[in-house]
Amino acid sequence: MYRTHTAVLLGMLILTTSLCTFAFAQEIGPDVEYEARGVWITLSLALSKQTLPEIVNQLHQHNLNLVLVSYQADQPMKEFAEACRQAGIEVHIWVVPRSLVPECPDELKLHAYSTKAKDFTALRPAFFMEGYKQLAAAGAVEIVGAIPCDGLHLDGVRYGVPWTNLSPEAIAQFAKDTGTEIKDIRTDIIKVDSLRPDNVGKSREWAGPHLTAWARWRCQVVADLFGAVAQAVKATDPRLSMSNACMTDWGSGLYYGVDYALLAPHLDFFTPMAYYNRYGKNAAWSIRRCQQIAIQAQAANPNCRVYAGVATYSHSCCRTWIVQVVREAREAGKLTAEEVTENELMSYGTGPQMLQSASWLYRKGIISTDTYARMLNVIITDEEIMQAVRLMRAGRDTSLPGADEYEGEGPVEGIVFFRYHCMFPDNTEAVVGNLWDKLRPAFPKPAGLPHRQ
Repeated sequence: MYRTHTAVLLGMLILTTSLCTFAFAQEIGPDVEYEARGVWITLSLALSKQTLPEIVNQLHQHNLNLVLVSYQADQPMKEFAEACRQAGIEVHIWVVPRSLVPECPDELKLHAYSTKAKDFTALRPAFFMEGYKQLAAAGAVEIVGAIPCDGLHLDGVRYGVPWTNLSPEAIAQFAKDTGTEIKDIRTDIIKVDSLRPDNVGKSREWAGPHLTAWARWRCQVVADLFGAVAQAVKATDPRLSMSNACMTDWGSGLYYGVDYALLAPHLDFFTPMAYYNRYGKNAAWSIRRCQQIAIQAQAANPNCRVYAGVATYSHSCCRTWIVQVVREAREAGKLTAEEVTENELMSYGTGPQMLQSASWLYRKGIISTDTYARMLNVIITDEEIMQAVRLMRAGRDTSLPGADEYEGEGPVEGIVFFRYHCMFPDNTEAVVGNLWDKLRPAFPKPAGLPHRQ
């Protein structure tokens, strides 16, 4: 009788759990045949917490099918790629310019342009120079040849802001390519006198008469570099995919030299970094922005897919936390005003800058190891992430709530997650984490990848 009663209770529990899982899956949206479910990770940091088999097993258990792994020559990249592919997970090597051209010759480096008041440009590789494109293409071929991967994922192949790389070499090449002579960059491209900290980004007073032509030229430079790398990679193996982690700002062409329509012909998919908390938005904005990028990209290349890059941490929460810690430390006499100013503890705006502030506070002994770990990975609510998945699928399932709002937008056919603990140390969580456990009902089985259709 006891065994029968126990079996009945167990059966009821299983049935209840199954019904809850079914209800959750229906709420988040039905499973789809083709959908990217990915994550950006840094292997060295992942291996500091788990073994390689544990990492791959966790990714597989959560039904992820795409991993964008940061290229690190001193890590077991080959073994990781082989294990993931055996588990049915595609591996794309995530690279930045310094990975493609680790030893850039001096003649391909540009000197910073400075004004008397402040240096408004960064030392950047000469993207526009033929020699650099050749080195980048050769570096890409070397990487994909050494690692049994499924593609190359480019990140950071862009400019900073319009006033970066205002070198004499760049100006000369711009004039040669466009026929536009720049007599004085301080007036023709950028009005230097308007580049004050309280003005930049708030007005267009800094725009010179040739700024638009300058921005378009840089977009073409970046697109040509992508084209050179893509051509070399595809020549090595046509099955390899090319992708890009792109900026999502409305002014990406002006600020970063990123034109989705120009890049799309060279790519199999974009992963727009729509980290909506960075912009003070919500999950709906993240998907909408990616859908708008998809329209531009697919107009140039119908086969170019778009997978939304969603950050599962909150810039605003971390910023508020650090501000509170710094104020309390100053009031307690643990920090001086000079230390706050010198270390820019209150003047950051991006995730890496906040990370730097948190790291400094930790090294200084202002915050504990536990607090530091939590600062690195302030999680946004699970519902926000679920809403992102729901809206992503709404574009392809008209029965879902909110589908009408997104009618006519470009399709977003996957999500790639980003979390700080996948990137930086001193956090005790695993690579994937509890959030993926809660999302698992939405991903009940592995899906194919749209760019492989």
